Amino acid sequence: MVAPNVEGIDHAASVLLRAHPRVVLAISGGADSMALLASVGTMVTPDSRVVVATFDHGTGQSARDAVSLVRRVTERFGFQCRVGRATGLPRRESAWRAARWHFLRGVSADERSTIVTAHTQDDHVETVVMRALRDSGTRGLAGLLAESDVVRPLLGFRRADLEGYARHRGVPWVDDPSNADLAFLRNRVRHDLLPALTAAHPGFRDQISRLSIRAATLRREIEEIANEVSELDPRLEELSVATGVLAPLTADGLATLWPALLARARAVADRRGIVRIVDWTQRARSGTSVPISGGFEVLKRRDDFLVRRVQSEVTKSQTLAPSGETQVGHWRFYPLDVTTITGSELTSDPWRAALAASPALEVRGWRRGDRMQAHPAAKPRRVARFFEDAGVTGPERRGWPVVAWGDEVVWIPGVRRGYAATARSGGPYVVYQCERNFSRSKT
Repeated sequence: MVAPNVEGIDHAASVLLRAHPRVVLAISGGADSMALLASVGTMVTPDSRVVVATFDHGTGQSARDAVSLVRRVTERFGFQCRVGRATGLPRRESAWRAARWHFLRGVSADERSTIVTAHTQDDHVETVVMRALRDSGTRGLAGLLAESDVVRPLLGFRRADLEGYARHRGVPWVDDPSNADLAFLRNRVRHDLLPALTAAHPGFRDQISRLSIRAATLRREIEEIANEVSELDPRLEELSVATGVLAPLTADGLATLWPALLARARAVADRRGIVRIVDWTQRARSGTSVPISGGFEVLKRRDDFLVRRVQSEVTKSQTLAPSGETQVGHWRFYPLDVTTITGSELTSDPWRAALAASPALEVRGWRRGDRMQAHPAAKPRRVARFFEDAGVTGPERRGWPVVAWGDEVVWIPGVRRGYAATARSGGPYVVYQCERNFSRSKT
């Protein structure tokens, strides 16, 4: 039996609470997480706000027993316990993990608190080995050392340390029977592969740990480079990187940089996806794009590559409301307080337009035959030409809305305002703002 490192574990909990006084503890009912709960319960201060979150994956009686145990021990420490439940999940680790993290992040947002997990050094080594088996790059090999909004205060301790601590504190736990099921890759790594590798090479775990430290350091350096060479537009939720930055890179260089660029745009691609993006990058023509899982794509424009969410088609027209919000696809329009807008701000920002206060204005998807008159002396031009002038390529135009007055386009948001969009003297008008708004999209 391993002697419990009581002082070290309690010190980690104390440091945690000083740095993050508001925490959501992710507690499964296993020995590791119950030790975390007990240690935080011992070190908690009057300034701390601790909420326990536990999740029933719907896998049977053992899962229900674990939730019941967590409730009882949480009550002993006087913490609030939030319970999530899932039904009908497929029997896959990925499905369980996705449902659990969706729940945890919801609790974290509600409580405005930091998520804390009880991951150990063993979990970290297992994660790195699994990612190596999947041919992960630098980002994956950093394992649980990668920078994250999730705090893992127990990564310096072994699983046996936490079991010893739980026994020392008299805290019960439950062993999830699924942890012994060799149908799951992590269990095969934990019970078969790692013991065999360690027996053949006693220093294997230490080597994996050192590898992950180097990978984490390299990952941070690559992320710094990605931040320097790319521009992130939080309003449009898009990231652009100049063609000249990527052109000199080899395939290996692109494979190293692209994951960091995608992560900055909150997009993710697996190893095969990165290989596909790298191959496409080296031969991409302007106006072409490559899809990424999770509803993203990389688009090649004249001078840069753009990472963005895939645009949904605007299939229905809606009246542009002079008050409140008008949402069409991933786009929303809303009126602004004209007292806060200067004339120069209005004329220089194509995402704003002063339009006549008329119920005849509608928002719809642009059509190839659409035309717009830019100023009184000009002839109407095809909307497609305005897109070309603005550098908006073919794939980018998919799902792009226009504001029309009958058959006449009066505003191409983000591109150009037409003559009819100019507020007439003496007539009532409304100044509208247009934004892309994926998180609140209703269609």
